[in-house]
Amino acid sequence: TTGHNYVWVNDFENSTKTGTCSVCGNTTIEPIAITDILTFTLDSTNTGYIVTDCVSDYVGDIEIPDEIDGLPVTAIGTDAFRDCTGITSVVIPDSVTKIDAFAFCGCKNLQSVKLPDSITEIEDSAFIGCKNLVISAPAGSYAIEYAKKKDIRYKEI
Repeated sequence: TTGHNYVWVNDFENSTKTGTCSVCGNTTIEPIAITDILTFTLDSTNTGYIVTDCVSDYVGDIEIPDEIDGLPVTAIGTDAFRDCTGITSVVIPDSVTKIDAFAFCGCKNLQSVKLPDSITEIEDSAFIGCKNLVISAPAGSYAIEYAKKKDIRYKEI
C-alpha cells in the first residue's frame, strides 16, 4: 500500500503473517503457506504464491513446487533465500516468472540453479555472493541472457 512501510512477523502456528506499518501504525494479517523448508505468501492479487523465506540452516538441494493449495508459485521474493549457505542447488518450476532482489544473496555454496523458460524478470542483485553458481536454462531464454550480462557461468539446456 502506498505510503505504508510494513514490518512483517510470521506466525507459523496460525499460517499467517502480521504487518504493522511503521508510518501510521496500521496492522494487517495475511495468510502464508509453509513446507518443511520454505514459506510462501499470497501475491497482492491472491492468484499465486511467492517464495518468501527458507529455513536458514537447511543443507542440501531444493525443488520448489509449481503450486501450493491449488495456486501457482509465481515468484521468488526479495531475500527469500538470503544467506542460506547450506543450499547447494535449486530447481525452479515453469510457473515462476520473476526472481526478486537479493533472492539468493549470500548463498555461497549454491552451485546450480535450474531456471525455466517462463522467467521474464530477474533483479540485478538476485545472485550477489553466489560465487560458485552455474545457471542452467533453455538456450536463448531470458535467464541465459541475464547470466551472460551478469557474468555468471551458465549451461544451456
